[in-house]
Amino acid sequence: MQRIVTRAWVMAASLALPCGLADAQSAAPQISRIVTFDPDGPGGRPPTARALTAAELKLARERAIAFYAAVAATAPWKEPQNRSKLVTSWAVVGFRRAVEQSFTVYWSATNDVRLRADGALTPKLGGAHDIFYFITNEIPATNRLEDRATRDNFGRDSGRYGLTFDAFAMPRVLGEIGGGTIYVDMIVFTRDGRSALEPAPLGPLLAFEVQRLRKSATDLKEGFAGSLRQLEATMTPQAIVERRAKREERWKTETRDPVALAKRLDAGHRTDALDYERQKERMTAPASRDPKSVWWGARLALEVVESRLAKLDAAGRNVPACGRVDQAVGW
Repeated sequence: MQRIVTRAWVMAASLALPCGLADAQSAAPQISRIVTFDPDGPGGRPPTARALTAAELKLARERAIAFYAAVAATAPWKEPQNRSKLVTSWAVVGFRRAVEQSFTVYWSATNDVRLRADGALTPKLGGAHDIFYFITNEIPATNRLEDRATRDNFGRDSGRYGLTFDAFAMPRVLGEIGGGTIYVDMIVFTRDGRSALEPAPLGPLLAFEVQRLRKSATDLKEGFAGSLRQLEATMTPQAIVERRAKREERWKTETRDPVALAKRLDAGHRTDALDYERQKERMTAPASRDPKSVWWGARLALEVVESRLAKLDAAGRNVPACGRVDQAVGW
């Protein structure tokens, strides 16, 4: 299996389809004369780990201006068209504490842009836009890199347990262009020209799975225990008496014969008791350690991963890993 790592600098580029239907374009096409720069992203999104420093903000703004200048010098930007054109940019500090900056080129329906007070155009949400975007220092979305033909054999997309670092199929390289690597739906550029992907070592991969499965097993155990406590509370003598009283009050207008009403109330209690036994059995650990069961799946998978991790020596922990679905474990 391979995982994505960040080198000194990563840029990903992708072309998106129109994200709206064009209306009748009554307004004249406009070209934004300056870059539309929003330091914290549109509407304050996406979330940022911390505010940009003054130096980071200055550099992000300079990069946005430089990117706009490079786009404005291209032939498609200069050629007359029936679309309005603008460039947006924003920068945030991601969860890896790196400054991530987005640059997006818009070819928009003329009625789907607004003119800001600073003279920059901004796209309307839900409008008709063709966009081409670049993102720096961001881990690319895995669905833009994966070979979907491997989805059933790798990752958790199959809904079964696999030794994977993340839930995605194997990446597929289609070629190279301009020093960048072409994947299924993205071109990735790195400053040193090396791949943005590298093999994931087996040790950390298994350690990650141990943490994930241990949490899942604990959550399931606590969830079953909580549900069982709630179930037991429904069959205390007081709960039975209160439930029978409520039913009697509700049913006495339907069943006026006292004898028939008592029989109906007794039948309702028997149904409650049978339902209680069925649910109690479902919430209790099955005697058979079936890996396909909800109760045992995470526990048995955890045992498998912990055992394999314990057997690794120092050299084995650094061996590149390839995660395949284990058909014997249904988690």
